[in-house]
Amino acid sequence: MAFRTVGIFSIGQMGAAWARLLRAHGIRVVTHSGGRGERTRRLRDEAGVEELPGIAQVVEEADLIVSLVPPTAAPLVASSVARAMRGSGASPVFLEANAISPRVAREIGEAIGEAGGSCVDGAIIGAAATLPGGCVVYLSGPEAHRIKPLEGCGLRLGFLGERIGQASALKMVYAGLNKGLAAQLTEALVTAQAVGVFEAALEKFREDFAGLMGTMEPFLPSLGYHAARRAEEMDQYEAMAEEAGLRAIMAPATGALLRGIAALRLGELPPGGGEGRLTAFVERLAHAGFMRVGPSR
Repeated sequence: MAFRTVGIFSIGQMGAAWARLLRAHGIRVVTHSGGRGERTRRLRDEAGVEELPGIAQVVEEADLIVSLVPPTAAPLVASSVARAMRGSGASPVFLEANAISPRVAREIGEAIGEAGGSCVDGAIIGAAATLPGGCVVYLSGPEAHRIKPLEGCGLRLGFLGERIGQASALKMVYAGLNKGLAAQLTEALVTAQAVGVFEAALEKFREDFAGLMGTMEPFLPSLGYHAARRAEEMDQYEAMAEEAGLRAIMAPATGALLRGIAALRLGELPPGGGEGRLTAFVERLAHAGFMRVGPSR
């Protein structure tokens, strides 16, 4: 059965992209912003998302709830939704689509199930700007088939299996590589800038690693705003590795670099595209003293 009303927590870049896509296919989209900042309210309004008074009202009116929040917020959102389900008797499908470890995904699945709902483990791989065709939403769990109606909105779905945690595991290993490459490239470019070979290094990287640079050049500048959230993903990756009896080596280092960027509070770059955004991002890092030993210059 097609979804008529979808609740999204919360309306960031990805949530707004989902909202625009769903509304273009005649689906009502609702949320509760819960005191979030001006940026969230702006994205919500631009995407035409309806604000409801509370989480309970979203749970009562939605056929599907999609959780798109930072990793550390995912259990809290799921707990609030589960509590609202128990209070109202409503049982929308809950799509847990955050970058979390398989263990956290299973715990969320249990909480939603105990409240009478159906939880689907999801992994969105791809950027918000590439929805719908450039993203794949991987799904797992015994109720994963219930998300299939979203194919009618143009979303590409991939079904991984019957266990909650499989989709989250794929998201984690993908994030480990993606963010690890971004961290290594950021370090290399900041170093190249410091030793006076930035332009030559950037040209050579583009020549020898064209595919990588095609992906990373638009991605790196976003770290000025999203680094803290990306660092949380590396914490989740490390927890997944530990659960599997492994010791993560690269993920902690990637997380440390991302937390260093987040601590600078650079914010988003001004609007605009082109090659200059990467250069501007590296220059802002250098100006802020990123990676420097001792006081910033």
